[in-house]
Amino acid sequence: MASADAWDIHVVDEVDSTNDGVLHVLPAADEAEAGMLGSVLFAEEQTAGRGRRGHAWFSGPAGSNLLFSCAVRPRWPIRYWGRLTHVTALALKRALDGIAMAQPLVKWPNDVYVNDRKVSGILVETEMRGAGEALAVIGIGINVNVSAGEIPEDLQGLATSLRAETGTWIDRERLAGTILDGLAECLRASEDAFDGVLDELREAHYLLGRRVRVRTGQVVEVGQAIDLGPEGELIVEWPGGDCRPLSSADEVRLIGQST
Repeated sequence: MASADAWDIHVVDEVDSTNDGVLHVLPAADEAEAGMLGSVLFAEEQTAGRGRRGHAWFSGPAGSNLLFSCAVRPRWPIRYWGRLTHVTALALKRALDGIAMAQPLVKWPNDVYVNDRKVSGILVETEMRGAGEALAVIGIGINVNVSAGEIPEDLQGLATSLRAETGTWIDRERLAGTILDGLAECLRASEDAFDGVLDELREAHYLLGRRVRVRTGQVVEVGQAIDLGPEGELIVEWPGGDCRPLSSADEVRLIGQST
């Protein structure tokens, strides 16, 4: 598994949500002071997992996927915590690069795609503790060994798994360790290293150079994704040549994707 000095790791059979559950297994103060990044909670099954905007997360049969959350106190100033989704996506992408035939791409802001379908999602939330102390919770779901036939009908064509795409049964423990080691490396880096993170994400980005449909509330716009901004914003060129960065959106889809 991951470096022993980086994470306090817990595993349970079932939990409502790992993002909620990890808050009950935070490391002791002396462990945090000794350099431990935080706690990790893995669940074999998640009964009320959630994605961005309150969407439900498909957890798959017990023991088939990776479902976990990390509770961390990043060393960066809190104004930079919006970068956590991007550095987590990069850690996932790097880990999946080690799986033959996976060829992962990062879809802004919080998904990893393989062969035009979602294989992983990220949900970062901020938890305020006593005395104004802030904690970041990074939730990660990865479809690992679920078969194509076990993916719900309404997600067929939209979601996939590593096993379905590579034809290989994946060692979940090894993959989890690789991800946590990579995430620890990213979190321990200076905030000044984020330019390098963005450069690497640009090289493996699912949307850049492609036409996208963006929905924010009831407003739907069409443009071309052209770059990432200094804080990971998606820069879109709109009709007429106006370029405007997106820091968030309810939905971003490639033109031609049905949902």
